[in-house]
Amino acid sequence: MPRKKTEQTKSALPKVSVIERRLANPHGTPSIPITLKTAGEYVVRIVNADMRAGRLHEMTHTKGWTFVEPEEIDGTADEYGL
Repeated sequence: MPRKKTEQTKSALPKVSVIERRLANPHGTPSIPITLKTAGEYVVRIVNADMRAGRLHEMTHTKGWTFVEPEEIDGTADEYGL
């Protein structure tokens, strides 16, 4: 036998439309920043080497970028999903 409906209390969650969320982050949720032990000196970028042939060579030799060593990361690589 069906139960009698009772008045439900409204939740305290704010009402956010899907369009507002997508306009705030059009490319999806941004990744978390990777921090280094020496803050402020460098910006960390993750490069997909399979995207184009010679991309890593261009980054290291032409642009002068260097690789980050695991001991330079503030935290463990597992915390950042590396």
